[in-house]
Amino acid sequence: EVMKSTPSPYEAPLVAFDFSPLRDAVWKDVGALQRRDLGLGKASGGEIGARNLRSPDGATIEQWPDTDGSVFRMLFLLSGTLTFDVEDGRTETLSKFDAIHLPLLARARNFRFADDFEAMDIRVPNFESALGPGDFSSIFQFDAFVGNDLGINRETPGNYQTGKGPRSFMRYRDLGSQGQTNGRIHIHIVKVDGAAPAGGTGWHYHSMGQLFYVLTG
Repeated sequence: EVMKSTPSPYEAPLVAFDFSPLRDAVWKDVGALQRRDLGLGKASGGEIGARNLRSPDGATIEQWPDTDGSVFRMLFLLSGTLTFDVEDGRTETLSKFDAIHLPLLARARNFRFADDFEAMDIRVPNFESALGPGDFSSIFQFDAFVGNDLGINRETPGNYQTGKGPRSFMRYRDLGSQGQTNGRIHIHIVKVDGAAPAGGTGWHYHSMGQLFYVLTG
């Protein structure tokens, strides 16, 4: 079911609500990778998309697809490993719950996948879809994505901080998207720290669009 939300006092943009259980998502072959859509494109009117990727055969690809047409891109590993070469001669390997952002993702070459590789790919496709032709009322601003050089964000215990967010009973790990987009996109991992309070968070609303992806639990 898709519903239109009511604008908040903060004049949040109208977005749709879409519940996308993974059991209903269909894997499709796209070159060396398979992908399934997570419904974010439909819910955001095409402004931002999210999909799962996997490499069932452990293939190798020279360049990550579609990076030249992306305003924002983040790849977040759900399982397996991804190894690639960087232009300064280094070789890097991403493991479970590591993330990589543009522009490093576009500069890297020779991507090698473990057989159990799976990732979430979050993308603002391009300038046209981010702003719309002649329409600058979108929450996305092109200049927010220029001149940032964030690269790899690692899964380490030190990257989690209790209460570093709206809930004092949760631990938060920022994945680096805030710095890359001047705060317009915020992607983080949230974990319950101890026992969650009875009744959960209670009824509330947010003045931004959100995607929740359940990793465990």
